[in-house]
Amino acid sequence: MKNHHATLTSDRLQDALALLSDRQYHTSLEVANAARTTAPGSTISELRSNGVDVSCRYKGTIDGRKIFEYKLT
Repeated sequence: MKNHHATLTSDRLQDALALLSDRQYHTSLEVANAARTTAPGSTISELRSNGVDVSCRYKGTIDGRKIFEYKLT
């Protein structure tokens, strides 16, 4: 079965990596803004599919929305 994820040469993934390169936690919104996407979880998934080790933690709920944060490990 063929993989359908972007490669690390993708501008979107490079922008997400640049954000995460400080090895600090960043919210889904921050990842979305950096990568210019409406699907930050998919961007993180694509990074992982390319061998990038990204951790995730649940920060809490704001206005009924779950907030997740990501960082390089």
